Parts: sequence; structure tokens; C-alpha cells
Amino acid sequence: MLRRFVSLTLTFSFLLLALSSVMLYVVPEGRVAYWSNWTALYFSKEQWCAMHITGGLLFLVFSLWHICLNIRPLKMYILGRRGPAAVLCAVFVCVLCYVATLEGWQPVRFVLDLNQSIKTSQEQKHGAPPYGHAEKSTLTAFCSFLRLDESMVAEGLRSQGLKGVASGRTLEEMAVENGLSPAGLYRRIMDIPGVEPAPAGQGRGRRALMQ
Repeated sequence: MLRRFVSLTLTFSFLLLALSSVMLYVVPEGRVAYWSNWTALYFSKEQWCAMHITGGLLFLVFSLWHICLNIRPLKMYILGRRGPAAVLCAVFVCVLCYVATLEGWQPVRFVLDLNQSIKTSQEQKHGAPPYGHAEKSTLTAFCSFLRLDESMVAEGLRSQGLKGVASGRTLEEMAVENGLSPAGLYRRIMDIPGVEPAPAGQGRGRRALMQ
């Protein structure tokens, strides 16, 4: 019963860990994911990250438990007549994988390039914020960064029927209250007549916003 329980839990935790690994492989960059409220299978980037960590911990615990229950066969694999060769081959494969990753050898390089290509396509699809974690900025800070007229922006959003528009609230808070993503709220702001973003490189820096 115990061996069956450990083996089945190890199998299921592996499947869940594999699923979260795939989701984190295709997830956009954090700034894009948070800006667009990205989700996959109803879970956000933060939730997938959290499940990957806890799932990895579960897999680690039951892997160690599985090793303890099967220590005798494992010793035979290592100390048997062909044990040293098997150990060397296993170590070689693991080392080769990490060396290939660090040195950019194929086909590992293809896997990494594909990951970057997916993230780039996600950014093109969902759009990127004007600066990192813009969704955490208050309306005042956001307008200051982009050199927008805050009163015009606030009035324009209210005229569109948006609720909870206030200078001290973050874009994320206002977006959630109105059933939008921060990116969707940003598009609403840019649709306000007379509102134009500052030319590239002319927005205020983060340090200036904090002073």
C-alpha cells in the first residue's frame, strides 16, 4: 500500500510539474503578462509560478521517499557488475545537458531560441507597457511619466463610463474595477481626444517620479 501510494503520488506530481513547466515555457515576459492580465487554463503567471514551486517541492519530497523505498535496487544499479558504466553514462548525460545550455550547443540552443521566439510573439500579441510595471503606478505617476494632462485623462475616462477613476489609485486597481486589463485601460486613455503619449525618451524617469 505504501509503495503504491508513493509511486502514484510521484507520478501525478510529475505530470502536474510537467504541465506547469510547459505553461512557464510559453508565458510572456512578466511585464507583458501583468500588463495584459495573461492567463492560461484560467491561471495567471503568478499562479503558475506558485504551483510550479509547490509542485516541484512535492515531487522532490516523494522522489526522496521513493528512493528510500527502493534503495536496494538502486544500490544494485550502482554497485552491480555494470554499475560503474551506468553511473558514468548517467552523469555524462546530465553534465552534457548543462554544458550544452551554457555553451549554446544545438539542439539545446533551438529550445532556448524557440522560448524567446514565443515570448516575442506574445509581446506582439498582447502589447507591452510603456515602462516596467506601469500597472502599479498611480494615475498621477502614470500621467507624469508620459507627460499627459491628468485632469484630461481622468475626465476622459469618466466620460467613457469608467468607475473609480482617481489620482491616487493604480492603473491595475482601476482596470480590475472596470473589468479591464491594464493594457485595455491604457488603450482607453490613448483613445481620449487630445491625449498623446510623450515622444520616445522624453518621459520622466522612475527616479524623478520617486522624488
